[in-house]
Amino acid sequence: MSYRRSILKDAYKLYLEKGPNNAALADTLSSFKLGDQEYLAAMNALLTEKLLLGVEGPDKRVAVMANPAKIKEIERMLGKWYEDPKFWITTVVAVAAVVIALLTLLKP
Repeated sequence: MSYRRSILKDAYKLYLEKGPNNAALADTLSSFKLGDQEYLAAMNALLTEKLLLGVEGPDKRVAVMANPAKIKEIERMLGKWYEDPKFWITTVVAVAAVVIALLTLLKP
């Protein structure tokens, strides 16, 4: 799982469990990787896109929370692959193509 997705998943889980106005320290998230530049870049990108909101936590440490105004976008990004309509359309078209190909090959 990408850092971006795992960070969003942690923030969304916090949103569901504790409510929309609760933040967690960034280093307490289960996806946190100390000193990992890719993790830091993903976190900064999410903050820049305003999918996460950064707030000042205790001891002036950074705390983050899912942006309640963008929760639908976060849910869409975290959706299951089988819930995507594009997946089902592609699957139906592929199955139909295989059936048509088999029928044309089996015609006497």
